[in-house]
Amino acid sequence: MGIALTRLSRLEEATVAFRKAVEADPRSAKHRYNLAINLRDRGMTAEATVAVRETLDIDPDHQQAKVLRQELTGEPVEESPAQAAKATVAAVREGYEAPQHVLPFMYGMEKQWLIFGYIFLGVGAVLAVLLLVHFPIAPTGKMIEGGKLPDVAPRTDSLSKFIIFLYVVTNISTFMWMLTDIVDLRKKFSWMVPFLACGVLGYCALPLALYLGIGRRMESAGVTKT
Repeated sequence: MGIALTRLSRLEEATVAFRKAVEADPRSAKHRYNLAINLRDRGMTAEATVAVRETLDIDPDHQQAKVLRQELTGEPVEESPAQAAKATVAAVREGYEAPQHVLPFMYGMEKQWLIFGYIFLGVGAVLAVLLLVHFPIAPTGKMIEGGKLPDVAPRTDSLSKFIIFLYVVTNISTFMWMLTDIVDLRKKFSWMVPFLACGVLGYCALPLALYLGIGRRMESAGVTKT
């Protein structure tokens, strides 16, 4: 969000966004570095210096932060000339570190969003168990036209109706959560294939568990791991 506001030359609003990002993840060197760049661009040298020092307290090897500290305070960058030149070029070219999210509204709610994912996983697991012990569709005792296969229909008891309701709500909610997360973190859309295959059968918990355990941890183009 802060980077997007910066590109619109709304620096004061960007400062607010960067501060919120720091509050949401105090141990993120990236957020503090972005705040320091923003404060420097606004001419707030003293506050920018504090922010860049805090960045280096978290990540002493943050090369761009070292270059920014040198710019603000005159303190030398403690590295070889080749490394310093490389870091300077990177700092001038990029300025801010690459954003973690594609969707701006995700900043500041990472933990809550992940909790929702695990809630859907838990509900999906409950649904899978219910489908195993009480499948809501059963033979009617009649044969379909032609008399070769038994006719089936949804059961009318309360538990069956509840399972059907849970099936619809869980599949839709889990589908939307996974799709949004894949777009936001630039993951591969191929992760939706096992969901579509298993979700039709009511077992969306399995592909969601794989995505949470493996897919989300894989590196994506343009996204920094946290």
